[in-house]
Amino acid sequence: MDLGELDRIFRERPALHRFPGAMAARVQDLCRVISDRYGDDAARIWEEASSGPDLRDRLAALPGFGPMKVGGTVAILHRRLGVSLPGMAEVMPSHPTLGDVDSPEALARYQAGKRAAKAAARGSGGAATSG
Repeated sequence: MDLGELDRIFRERPALHRFPGAMAARVQDLCRVISDRYGDDAARIWEEASSGPDLRDRLAALPGFGPMKVGGTVAILHRRLGVSLPGMAEVMPSHPTLGDVDSPEALARYQAGKRAAKAAARGSGGAATSG
C-alpha cells in the first residue's frame, strides 16, 4: 500500500497509534519484509523455524523488533498459540510478557510491572527498551 494512504488510515479517528506517521512507515517496512522473505505468509516465520533460537533470530530480523518485542512474541507464540520447537525453553523470557496476559487484571499487572521496570531503568541511568 502507498505510504501516504497508509499514513492517512493510521491518522483516522481514533488514531491507530500515538505516532501514526512513524508507525505507518514501520508497518509498511514490516509488511515488505514479510512479503519478500515469507511470500506474504507471516505464519512461515514460526512454522518454518527449526528451533527456538532460529525463531528468535527470525523475529529479531524483523523491522521494529527489539529484544523485548522478540521475547514477548516468542512467549505469545508458545503460550497462546502452542508453538513448540526444540530449544524453546532457552529463548523464553524469564520476566512477565504479554504472553502471560489472559485477563484484564493480568494486563493491568503486566502494564504496572513494565512501567516500574522502565522507571527503574531511568533511575539507574539505563535506557529501557519498549516491547
